[in-house]
Amino acid sequence: MLYGPFLTDSFDQTNVVRYNNRYEYQIKSGIVDSASGTIWRLKSGSLPPNSTLSSTGLITVNFSTNMLPFTREQFVNAGAPAIPSLSQAAWDVWLKSFLASRQPQDYEFVLELSDTVNPVQLGHTFRIIHLRPPVSVKFDMSDYDRGLFDQTALGTSWFTQNQNYITVDPAQDYYLFMSTDPDSVVWSTDSDLGQVINGSISQLAFEASASSGKPLYYKVKPFSISRLPQGTKLLEQGYLSGRFSFRCYQDDTANLPVDDIYDFTLRVGTLGFRFYSEKSFRLKVRRFNLKPYDTVWLNAFSPLDERLELQSILNNKTLVPDSSVYRLHDPWWGRVQNFRILMAPAMNLTSLAQYENAMLTNHYNKTLLFDQLQIGYSLDTNLKTIYEVVYLTLRDNLLGRDSATGAFKALPNTIDLRPFIVNYHRAGNQTFYELTPNGLENMRSILRQYVGIYNPGIAPDWMLSFQPDENEPGVFTAPIGFLPVIVLVYCNPGQGRLVHYRLNSINFNNFRFESDRFNLESRLSDQYNRLTNRYRAGSKASFDGDLTRFDYDTTRIVDNMEYAADPTDRDKYLIFPKFREFK
Repeated sequence: MLYGPFLTDSFDQTNVVRYNNRYEYQIKSGIVDSASGTIWRLKSGSLPPNSTLSSTGLITVNFSTNMLPFTREQFVNAGAPAIPSLSQAAWDVWLKSFLASRQPQDYEFVLELSDTVNPVQLGHTFRIIHLRPPVSVKFDMSDYDRGLFDQTALGTSWFTQNQNYITVDPAQDYYLFMSTDPDSVVWSTDSDLGQVINGSISQLAFEASASSGKPLYYKVKPFSISRLPQGTKLLEQGYLSGRFSFRCYQDDTANLPVDDIYDFTLRVGTLGFRFYSEKSFRLKVRRFNLKPYDTVWLNAFSPLDERLELQSILNNKTLVPDSSVYRLHDPWWGRVQNFRILMAPAMNLTSLAQYENAMLTNHYNKTLLFDQLQIGYSLDTNLKTIYEVVYLTLRDNLLGRDSATGAFKALPNTIDLRPFIVNYHRAGNQTFYELTPNGLENMRSILRQYVGIYNPGIAPDWMLSFQPDENEPGVFTAPIGFLPVIVLVYCNPGQGRLVHYRLNSINFNNFRFESDRFNLESRLSDQYNRLTNRYRAGSKASFDGDLTRFDYDTTRIVDNMEYAADPTDRDKYLIFPKFREFK
């Protein structure tokens, strides 16, 4: 069974020893720049009987009759290659598969390495397998350093035809010691995450890299007192996803962290977390918005076949490569899966009845055509690109032009026809002589008039950023400003032009934009009492105090606290009161 070196996706370090009654192994991993020293400890699993682990990482195994051995017959019964097909390649394939999962005869355990002052820094999963050799085979260690084993068979056995990889001495007991994923991890994310604005969409991400280059996965440290900000969750790719709650400590002193400072510990590791590293973080949520606001969207209600076709286009990795997509797996960013227009951000809190009153004029079925594909840029304060946006502009036939400047100009919300015609529409005893156009700007104007804007300066940050001039590096133009557009893809810096070029081959006017309703994004204001201007008090769970531990995080259980959700979760529909055929 023994050969070396032994490498698979799960087990990357193998040490073979032969001692009759004692085996020692010194773990060589450590913490860089640890001024206070480090300690190894057993986290889970069990060492073999009569075995010890020192704080310095020395594992000592004393042979015991209680240890369960592997024998030749167990391998044969487990389906090892038959003699006619026995070869190094066949043996390797079988053995890797056999050892990929824990067996009754081996000992698997997790050791953690901690700084003597700080929390756990990293953890390894180890396995020790006790091997009892077949009586008929002898072992020659002379070629061990070269990774080859020679054997001399005494009589006929299952190992007779093998000349390369297995020889054992029947007078010895052997231990196969494996450290899974023996990596080192470097965290790129600082412990102090700074601050975010309440009500904003998270763009935070955690980054670490493994020395082996293997992909890493993230989760909140299990069974820890860790609090992520309300409205967010951690994705396994390292994204803190969601929209930060408006609700702050000043609004709910009994249930939220003091000063809205959130402390949490994350774990990053290889697949299965057989190797992991942990780090603690702190994030402050700033109470910039003193109360919640709602957002109004106009969604296209295209036929199902068109929606599926759109999804297939945007999910086409030739047109939109994964490497080009910003926060690929985050539902708040990445590839957009439906057509929708941001109609009115940051609207005052009001009742649905008030929205219905607003929509009595200028609101009825809407049909739009798509215009040009464009690129927008979101920049930080140092004019460095955070992400890029590939979006579709819209052609609204009810958007006129100023006769003097030629600039786009919305039609009046109400047009009096009396100067132009004499045959007005009459219904019963009432005469109708006014038109109320349903242009996008007309509908937005009516919403502003009836509902009001909480903060007119709130818009997607890419609309408020200076835009780099593609033809003159280092030159920037004025921000785009608020636009009724459809975002298709959020792109990583430098990738927008590639995605724009490839999507330009698509005729988006093959898709229909037809809508008869608004979507009201109001989940974050559901628990806000508009009459008292306070959040509704929740009822705390009492079965174990005010803390309940889950596998992935620890949170306070209050029945109306805000939770992480996808962008359209629990949106309300506001159906236009006037209807006509789409055309």
